[in-house]
Amino acid sequence: MGRYIITDLTKFSNWKIVCVGLIDMDSRECLRPYGPYPSSKWVDEVNLQPGDILSGLAVRNSETDSPHIEDSTYGRLDYKGTAKSHLFRQILADSLSSSVSDGFGYEFAGEKYIPVEKNAKCSLITIKVNPRNLNIYQDEFKESKLRISFVDESGHRYEQLSITDRGFPNYNIAKSEKITVSEIQKIILSQKEIFLRVGVSRKYRSKWKNGYWLQVNGIYMFPEWKKIENTIQNDNLVYIEDYYDG
Repeated sequence: MGRYIITDLTKFSNWKIVCVGLIDMDSRECLRPYGPYPSSKWVDEVNLQPGDILSGLAVRNSETDSPHIEDSTYGRLDYKGTAKSHLFRQILADSLSSSVSDGFGYEFAGEKYIPVEKNAKCSLITIKVNPRNLNIYQDEFKESKLRISFVDESGHRYEQLSITDRGFPNYNIAKSEKITVSEIQKIILSQKEIFLRVGVSRKYRSKWKNGYWLQVNGIYMFPEWKKIENTIQNDNLVYIEDYYDG
């Protein structure tokens, strides 16, 4: 049996299923319960959130191909509470890569994907960015979608990546009267630290490019990493410090 903390809740385009990323709290191994993915309905019913702690058994699949080495078989996973902010931050800090290229083991040269013929050492990483080097944009082709650009600690800039973080207000941004893109940017600039969970998609062909595409699975701000999500949902902001200390 193990204890795992949720670091990624990633939406799919059809919103029917959710990709969950976990970090083993003892080994710090990253895992992704796979086959089947949890349903979006179930995630909503049990109110799963990043920082939640689960107990059970998840084991990496022995025959998983690069880059999705985190794919894992799993049994029952029971909710054990929500981590306090300092514990969640420490888990993220312990999983840090010095840059996007270092984390994936692939040298990006302006492109936003890993070609299918190239090997990568994983599909989920954590990086830290300066709040002043992160920008949120409304997608020019789809009003309800947001994109993100950032500079990692190596100085490499990544432009207009998809935000697949399920808690971030991608879908409701155009309809919400409580928060705007400029207000999100102000919240980001007010923070001391930003951690990003960066992943790559399953294999996808776009015109002549066939590969695994970069996306941002989680945006975590300290000291107030839950503020954006709860501003969308209600006016009663809930901070992770109020809960489980492990």
